[in-house]
Amino acid sequence: MKFHIIENHQYNINYEEFKKDFTNPSITVDKLTKKYKINRTEYNKLRKKIIKETNLTSKPYKTMKNQPTKIITSTTYIKKKNDYYYIQKKINGKRKNFGTYNNIETARKVRNQLIKHNWDNETYKKLYQEYGRPRKKKINEAMEKYNEFEKLYNNHTKKETIKQKLNLTEYQYNNLRKKITR
Repeated sequence: MKFHIIENHQYNINYEEFKKDFTNPSITVDKLTKKYKINRTEYNKLRKKIIKETNLTSKPYKTMKNQPTKIITSTTYIKKKNDYYYIQKKINGKRKNFGTYNNIETARKVRNQLIKHNWDNETYKKLYQEYGRPRKKKINEAMEKYNEFEKLYNNHTKKETIKQKLNLTEYQYNNLRKKITR
């Protein structure tokens, strides 16, 4: 048996054999720790080393019997909400969103580019225009209505005419007027 050193710790195991067993989806973590007589902390240190070497993100797993083995791919900074994915990172202690995307592959592609460009805002804007999930129709309609209201209001159009053209209630009219006059 060989001694293998990781982070100033010496393990009395055959590292190549451990690595082979680690990538085998049918062998569980408990079986590995018993077989090699290591605790969970030691297992995690070995696991991190293997993941670094092989670019795995986690222990492979089987989805179903007789299915090929799948490797879990990294989703760092990527969160899922309903049926879309968004990228989020903490910068200077504040969470910053970097857009929503229709599928995980696109989100990963954008995230990797953002990391490569050190989370640059200009890069984000370009990537979001190219790959981003379009804003919801209601938001776009509301913005159009607001812009139209602003034009009419600034041209000193009568209150009743504005309400009629944009189909606004008295309450909606007053709220929009307050936003413009702030």
